Amino acid sequence: MDLIGKLTPTENGNQYICVIIDYMTKWPQAYPLKTKAAREVADCLLKFVHQFEAPKRVLTDQGKEFVNKLNSNICKVLNIKRSLCAPYHPQTNGLVERMNATIQRSLCKLVRDKPNEWDRHLDAVMFGLRTKRQVTTKYSPYFLMFGREARYPSEIPEHYQIDKNVEDTMSVEQLTESAIAMSEVLNEAHTNTRASQERVRQQSKQKKAQKEFKVGDKVWRKNIRSQQRKGGKLEANFLGPYTITKLEGKSADLEDEGGVKFPRINVDHLRLHVEEQPRIPHKIKSSPPPLPVVSTGPSSTASPPLLPGPSSPASPPPPLPGPSSPASPPLLPGPSSPGSPPPPFSGPSSPASPPLLPGPSSPASPRCLRQCQAGPCHIGESVRFLLTAIKHGSWNAFLFVAH
Repeated sequence: MDLIGKLTPTENGNQYICVIIDYMTKWPQAYPLKTKAAREVADCLLKFVHQFEAPKRVLTDQGKEFVNKLNSNICKVLNIKRSLCAPYHPQTNGLVERMNATIQRSLCKLVRDKPNEWDRHLDAVMFGLRTKRQVTTKYSPYFLMFGREARYPSEIPEHYQIDKNVEDTMSVEQLTESAIAMSEVLNEAHTNTRASQERVRQQSKQKKAQKEFKVGDKVWRKNIRSQQRKGGKLEANFLGPYTITKLEGKSADLEDEGGVKFPRINVDHLRLHVEEQPRIPHKIKSSPPPLPVVSTGPSSTASPPLLPGPSSPASPPPPLPGPSSPASPPLLPGPSSPGSPPPPFSGPSSPASPPLLPGPSSPASPRCLRQCQAGPCHIGESVRFLLTAIKHGSWNAFLFVAH
C-alpha cells in the first residue's frame, strides 16, 4: 500500500492516488484522494475490504498517513497485521513502487495536454493493467482473481440469443472446471513467483557482495539525508558508530553511544566499523656518510705530481742521475743544441715513485722547508722548462721533467 502524488489538482480536487496491490495475484486497486490525511487513507483501506476482503497483512512505509492511531485501530479490529518498510529503503515495498511508476506513465500518455483530467482515465488504466499478462506469474491478475480471462466488449456478438436452460448448464460446468483448475493455476503462479524472486536475488548477489553482520558489531549508518533533496548537503555521508542490538533478516536495530535506539535499519545502509590503530611515528634514520672515491689508473699506482701554488713554499725537485754529474740536475736540451739523450722513463713496474709537490692548499713537507731555508728554490725554473718543452713539442723532454 502506497501513495502517488502530489499530482496536478483535478476539477474534483483530487491530488493523490492510493494504490493497493495483492502480492499473490498482483491485482492492483487505485483510489483518487484529495489529501493524504490519515482519515482518507483509512477510508481507502475500508473500501478495499468491502469490495474484496480483509487482507492478512498490510505492508506500508513509515509515513504519518499510514503510521497513526486510526489505522492501527482499524487493523486491530479487522485482525490485519502491520509491516513497515525500513526507512529510506523503497526496495522493501518494490512491488507497489513499480506499479506506481507504471500507473504514472500510463496516465501521462492518456492525459497529454490536459493533466488536470487524470482522474477520468484512472479506471481505464487500471482495467488495462489487470487484464495484462504479468511477467512474474505468467498469468494476468484478472485470470488469477476470477479464474478466467476478462471479456472485452468487442468479443460479445451483436445478436446473442441462447436458451436459459442451456446457459444454466454451461455456467455450472464452467464453474466446476474453473474450481478444479484454479488450485493448480495458483500453485503454478506461486512457483513462477518464487523462481523470479530467486533469479533477482542471484543477480543482486553477483552485483555486490552480501554483507554479514552479527549482534554486537559496531557499524556506520548511511546518511540518506545528505544524498536527497531534504537538506543536509554538508553533513557526513555516514553516521555513527552504532552497535547492533537486534538482527532479523535484512533489518537491524541500532543503538548509539548515548543509548538512543534506531529500529529497523536495512543492512544495505550499514558499513562495518573498523577500529583505527594508533599511529606511532618512526624515527628518521640518518644516512651514513658517503665513502671517499678512490680512482686508480690502469697503468700507475701513484698519483700525479701536484704543482705548487703561488703562496705555498716549495722545495726543489730531487736530483736526477745524469750521465756526467750525479749531483747537479741536468738541463733540458734545446731544439738546436745537441744534448745527451734523456734517461728511460720508468713505467708502472718501477719500484720508486716520484715525490709529490705541495699544492696551493697542502702544507709543505719538512724537507721542502729545509731546502727553502737553505737556498733558493728551483721549482720555478723547472716549471718554465716544462712549459717550453710543451710549446716546442718535445715529448721526451716533457716526460723527463715530469718524472
